Amino acid sequence: MPTGWRPESVKEKFPLNEVKNPYKQIKYKTENTPLLIAWTWMQHIFAGIMMFHFFSIMTEQDIFLNYLYVGFIFVHIFSFTASLDQSKYSITAELLKILLALSILYMQGNVWFNISGPLVLVIQIYLVLSLLVTVTFYSFDLKQKSISR
Repeated sequence: MPTGWRPESVKEKFPLNEVKNPYKQIKYKTENTPLLIAWTWMQHIFAGIMMFHFFSIMTEQDIFLNYLYVGFIFVHIFSFTASLDQSKYSITAELLKILLALSILYMQGNVWFNISGPLVLVIQIYLVLSLLVTVTFYSFDLKQKSISR
């Protein structure tokens, strides 16, 4: 039997959608503003800083806190990639990110993995700013989509 062979009954019941001409295929593309791309780059840089910080302190922390930090970084990356896709999940991810960060801060006594003082306040301001900017971009995209229809 050749590769890709399927019984006739399966072919009829579950037909495959094949691309006959790949050059005519409509590709997925979102129209992102330069401001959104710049904001996403800033979030990407922040994620890189957080990863380097995590790698430098991961042996000093409890394993549960390490998992929370990694979860925070995952949610953070998902949030800004979802905002590039103009997805409503970006706002949910931002809310989850704030909830996770506040939980981590509470568990450690308002210290962010050996970072304390004014830098914790900077992190908190960044979290709120990130939520507000994401909501702003999402609502702007909704307005643009409703105007173009």
